[in-house]
Amino acid sequence: MFDSINKHVLKLIDLSEEEITIFNSLLEFRKVPKKTMLLHEGNICTFEAFINTRFLSKDFYELQIVGYKKITLYLIKNSSNKYFVYATINNRQIMLSRIFLKINGGTFLSPNVEYVEFKGTHLTTGLDVTEKVKI
Repeated sequence: MFDSINKHVLKLIDLSEEEITIFNSLLEFRKVPKKTMLLHEGNICTFEAFINTRFLSKDFYELQIVGYKKITLYLIKNSSNKYFVYATINNRQIMLSRIFLKINGGTFLSPNVEYVEFKGTHLTTGLDVTEKVKI
């Protein structure tokens, strides 16, 4: 069940079979519905969530939030050797500095997300940009 995370961990450190068994005993697999909000404002994160990454080329990665495929983020290393995340929102390429979710009711496992607001800098003009996407 934990083959992919074990494979990743074993790339970083050497573990014996016994240590892998102990490590796996600390993990918990949870399957949640798509679009489930796992963390709300004011709460403390007590779990690990995952983003699927895909290598596209040197210093360029695609990031996909598990469970929400409508918006793809990209991680890029710039000429100053600093990484930043950008996305194309409403046909504008934005270097992101902030993401805000407007939640109006719903439940913990199924919140009513009205919209997502992306803030950042337009990659072409350098101007500050705020874009809202209704969910």
